[in-house]
Amino acid sequence: MFAYEAGGVKVESNSCFLPDITATDRGFISMYGHYKNGVLYRGGGYSKQPNLYLEIMGFIDRCLNKNSE
Repeated sequence: MFAYEAGGVKVESNSCFLPDITATDRGFISMYGHYKNGVLYRGGGYSKQPNLYLEIMGFIDRCLNKNSE
């Protein structure tokens, strides 16, 4: 079992996926913990966030929830 942890988020897999994770990916993964705690990338609330940021946070959330079922 392989695991990756950043920003309080731990993801486990049967295959090593770390070579595929870029510095940008690590940055978004590290922001996910803040996102879950209500600390957003930009001030001004949810509607003021960049769409890409919201899509990636949603994707990470779905991946983690899928793995916990």
